Amino acid sequence: MAAVAATLSTTTACSESARSKEREAFFEYQRGQELLSQNLARAEEAFNAAIKLDPRLAEAYAGRAYVHYSYRRFSAAMRDLDRATKLDPDLAIAYNYRGLVYAANRDRDKALLDFTRAIQLDPRLGEAYDNRAQLYLATEEYDAAIDDLTTMIDLQPGVADTYMTRVGLYILPDQRQRAVSYLERVLSLSRDETLVGAAKQILSGLR
Repeated sequence: MAAVAATLSTTTACSESARSKEREAFFEYQRGQELLSQNLARAEEAFNAAIKLDPRLAEAYAGRAYVHYSYRRFSAAMRDLDRATKLDPDLAIAYNYRGLVYAANRDRDKALLDFTRAIQLDPRLGEAYDNRAQLYLATEEYDAAIDDLTTMIDLQPGVADTYMTRVGLYILPDQRQRAVSYLERVLSLSRDETLVGAAKQILSGLR
């Protein structure tokens, strides 16, 4: 009985240690996410720490892959994204990031498939619609681009850049009133001086 009790105690201790590491790993992953827009090097350190603590945390591989992508380390990004999708085949953000890598490598068809897959897995992932819209714009598929940008605006109405993209699409078929309304929306949302300046310049030409 004593041996059984000792075994159970050891098993319980190991399980608690594993759970503690998983919690620490997720904390490091969240810290990496917060740092992505502030400091890529520190974000990468956080994702590395998360992966070391929990090598099966798919989200951490996806986060680190985005850092690789941002530094144009596309092969490293692809390795991490392949790992992420193997660990979690339903991780939408991993397909979105992999689409970015394919697009950077000029593989439009695979990029389109991955952005679409990301949207299917998470219909509220606004950036995937935005990324797919950029592909449609590049091939002059304007109706499809407008559909994706409309969804993006519905999901994230505070992103001024998306309105600017829509402005160009409305100017093309000479839907000037719609373009004007979106430019006014940009001016009300954005604090980016460059973006505001561009919006004012286009607006003055339309009025």
